[in-house]
Amino acid sequence: AETIESDIKKVEEQARRRIEEYSAIEKSLDELLAKIEQQSSIVEVIEQKEFARQQERQRLEDEEDRVGKEIRDLNRQKDAKQHEFDLIKSLVDKLEGFPDSIKFLSKSGQWDRNAPLLSDLIYCGEPYRIVIENYLEPYLNYYVVDTVDDAADAIRLLSDAQKGRANFFVLDAFSQLSDEANEPPNTRPAIDVVEIDEKYRPVVEHLLHQVYIAEGPSNLKEDGLADSNAVLLSSDGQYIRKKHSLSGGSVGLFEGKKLGRKKYLKKLEDILVKLEEKISKKEDELGTINDQLTELDDQDSAEDLELEKEKLEGLKREEVRVHSRLE
Repeated sequence: AETIESDIKKVEEQARRRIEEYSAIEKSLDELLAKIEQQSSIVEVIEQKEFARQQERQRLEDEEDRVGKEIRDLNRQKDAKQHEFDLIKSLVDKLEGFPDSIKFLSKSGQWDRNAPLLSDLIYCGEPYRIVIENYLEPYLNYYVVDTVDDAADAIRLLSDAQKGRANFFVLDAFSQLSDEANEPPNTRPAIDVVEIDEKYRPVVEHLLHQVYIAEGPSNLKEDGLADSNAVLLSSDGQYIRKKHSLSGGSVGLFEGKKLGRKKYLKKLEDILVKLEEKISKKEDELGTINDQLTELDDQDSAEDLELEKEKLEGLKREEVRVHSRLE
């Protein structure tokens, strides 16, 4: 009987210890599950943060590509305009295409070299540059001076130096123009398409007085000039129609390159300055993007994410091991 009672006590003791052991395992498992949940939250937060970082980095890289392309495009535009500026400035400095008499006077210290040439006073944009240049071509090499004395001084210099001949428009000789002729249909006054400093406007108004540009195809046989003193210029530069004459023909490849060189240089200078400003702003923008990319790279949490994932995997393996003790 004592043996039986002893065996019962042993069984009861084993059962009690087994219950206690299970309770400890279950408690440990509950703690593990809580840690797993907490660690899963940590991993999820880091994953979301890293995903957002990578998304922002991709956006900034796209922005970097866009701004970089804009800078390259602007630099190409600037290089083209700078090349054009250098070419035209060289032509202006060398007085390319002008006779020796003009080169002599323009470089002479004995004469007012500030007296401009007509070709430098007028600027005309497309599409009328060739039209206006063709019509004014006989006068483009004329100097524009204030007085007859200015012109006489230049003529004496040319004569003494045997440097040829030159022509001059004298500003104080220009008076009020007569009324305009009746404007032919489908035309516009040529004076409206040119830019000219106010001081020299009387000269150009005189040269372009009653001169009109056809705005479309013109029927030369029915242009309305038979009883008019007006001059009609075709918009493509092919002809000049006057009351008693008609001249024209093909348009040369280099026509339109002589008019308004100095004024065009100033316009090119303004364009170059604006391009430089745009490039500078874009480079600042690119610099800001690069700084933001560097800052994002410093916030790279990929290593932290891997470390926290390893911790989570370790807790899950521990959960499996503890579960196996319950079986």
